[in-house]
Amino acid sequence: MRVLLTNDDGIDSPGLIELAQTFLMHGAHVDVVAPSVNQSAMSTAVNILTPVTLAQLDEWPDRARCKAETVIALDASPATCIVAALNTPLVERPEIVLSGINAGPNLGLDIFTSGTVGGARMANLLGLPSIAVSTFYPPNADWQRAAELAFALAETLLAENLIDPLLWNLNVPPLPQSIGVAPPARFSAFQWTRPFVDPQTDQLRVRLPHEAPAPPPPGTDAWYFTRGWASLSALPLDAALVCDPRSATVADRLAEKLLTRSGSTSDLPPESS
Repeated sequence: MRVLLTNDDGIDSPGLIELAQTFLMHGAHVDVVAPSVNQSAMSTAVNILTPVTLAQLDEWPDRARCKAETVIALDASPATCIVAALNTPLVERPEIVLSGINAGPNLGLDIFTSGTVGGARMANLLGLPSIAVSTFYPPNADWQRAAELAFALAETLLAENLIDPLLWNLNVPPLPQSIGVAPPARFSAFQWTRPFVDPQTDQLRVRLPHEAPAPPPPGTDAWYFTRGWASLSALPLDAALVCDPRSATVADRLAEKLLTRSGSTSDLPPESS
């Protein structure tokens, strides 16, 4: 198995190191291309306006045990790390991409803002299957079990030839009782976030709550996670390409307004020859 690892907590994150150690222990070929510093909540942002500094690391924490083939740190987002890794000769093309292990769960609608999930999603956009893996916040993070479950999931996907560009979002609580397959809950930590001005610096800061003040809907990823189960969600790339049926009604209303103002007809545009 050849894997590419990234994360959003940064190259020295214990979750990333645990993930690399676990895959190496099971005989996988491991390359690491990850942010040099924390890049949380970057979603699929890509650094296109500023140059990116690249550092190939000969020394890495626990490198004596982490014999990854390549370890590269970029001062960039997780998605940029994946673009750089897959579209340049930095590393050999992997069979699967993993992003994590994140310090803190990525549940519900927070999958749209998460840098961990964003890195995994970029791998899908570039044609590869991926896994985003997260656990609880330190000191209750269960790095080892999260890494073992992530390896088991990657091994299963490749063994079953499930190699289409699909994102699997895995959240592992401390001492998980079992695992539940569930859709993302329809809530976000940002619903309860209140930005504040730091009185010492006069800078605006955003701090996310570690727990949602409202109970998650039953049967969702957050519902399983808060009950001590690992949660697994399959997030297909084409789900974002489905047109809401209400869009036809909206388009009709817009067309009516446009035609009224311009005096045009509503004939369809001619097909290109």
